[in-house]
Amino acid sequence: MNAFIKKNAFAIITVCEVVADFAVILLSLYLAERFRFIVKGLTIRHLNIPILISLSAIQLATFFAVGLYKKRSSLMNIHEMQLILKGSFMGLLIFMSITFFIRGFFLPRLYICLFSLCVVVLMLFERFLFFQLEQHFHKAGLGVSHVLIYPAGDLGKKIAKVMLQSPKFGYKPVGFLNGDVNPGHAAEDLLPTVGGVETAGQVIDSMGIDGVLIAGMDTPHKKTWKLIDECRKLGVKFWIIPDITRTAFRRSDIFDIAQMPAIGMADFRMGLPKRIAKRVFDIMISALLLFLLSPLFLITIILIKKNSPGPALFNQKRIGLNGRVFRLWKFRTMYAMLPKYDYAPTGGNDSRVTRVGRFLRRTSLDELPQLWNVLRGDMSIVGPRPEMPFIVEHYDSNTRQRILVKPGITGLWQVSADRGVPIHENLEYDFYYMENHSFFMDMAIFLKTILSTVRGIGAF
Repeated sequence: MNAFIKKNAFAIITVCEVVADFAVILLSLYLAERFRFIVKGLTIRHLNIPILISLSAIQLATFFAVGLYKKRSSLMNIHEMQLILKGSFMGLLIFMSITFFIRGFFLPRLYICLFSLCVVVLMLFERFLFFQLEQHFHKAGLGVSHVLIYPAGDLGKKIAKVMLQSPKFGYKPVGFLNGDVNPGHAAEDLLPTVGGVETAGQVIDSMGIDGVLIAGMDTPHKKTWKLIDECRKLGVKFWIIPDITRTAFRRSDIFDIAQMPAIGMADFRMGLPKRIAKRVFDIMISALLLFLLSPLFLITIILIKKNSPGPALFNQKRIGLNGRVFRLWKFRTMYAMLPKYDYAPTGGNDSRVTRVGRFLRRTSLDELPQLWNVLRGDMSIVGPRPEMPFIVEHYDSNTRQRILVKPGITGLWQVSADRGVPIHENLEYDFYYMENHSFFMDMAIFLKTILSTVRGIGAF
């Protein structure tokens, strides 16, 4: 039974998700109808079951169309959130189009909007429950893939450490294969070395290995291809994980040159339509929040002034888009006499942070003045975190690519559990965003920021 579940875990979970999603969509249609009649003060009528089922099928089809049911892991499940928002928006457009183009079929606008809102909220909640359940199964050893890592270099050890600390990902590293990268680092403190490339086939077969992770693109070429051939012969999956901090081709395009495939580096810069849409979104959100939160700004300023001497606002020079220097504004959380440029605190026990400052940092309220930076155009709501000049001075050519995108108040790193570690030590969050950014990803990160702020995740 366990072997069947292990082999078909993804298919079983996907079927359960489809059934649950269909039920959630039906529930959203029902709730939207009820809410609309309550808002309008009308008498609640009987619902047309065939129409509800038809509309639910259409909405479910949009989730299939955007790829929600394809297996893909992403940082903090942000990709799944993005697809839920995208699919819900597509459903909204389809329902409006049906109402407009099909005579005799009418869906009230309030009903459509309430339905889309219910779908987003309930789907995100449902998928959160599924995510927790899947993590529980993985921790119990169900649906877990046993993998080998080659070689035991710095990147290989980092991957092993992450997987061992997070069994919820569904991958269990069982050992290293010997390689020529950093041969002095055997990494027996993490995992045993179970063999080499020459004996990989025997090891894979005897240990019941499901996949092999090839850590880094600087592994010996012949050995890598020999290992890949062994995986293919045995029907075992293999993945090549490049070192994201050293690889120039993090995101690449495939071109046809003289009828031969060629790989070239894609540009991280946004096109004009994306830049315009992002700027409109930034102006609308920052202006609205500055207006709504103005009383909170006043209260925060009073508390800071009463807690410690010095100005309530703090500014620093930061590096923005294309290396442009701008002044970033924050509520002051540290004592005024301290040096202005230094590495940021990474914990709540840092003696530089004031009593009020600890509260502001834990709730992320210290970042609110940056809404002014967004309104001015220095920053965006979502984007890589802007760094201080003395840190950017030490960037290499690959790391400097993160300044090709406008910096943001929030981002993947800001809502992650790694926020306590300096961002320049966790650049994979920025690179993932830069490779995959879209309007719906920005919306997903913005929603996750609100949830993380309420729950106090990623802050101290």
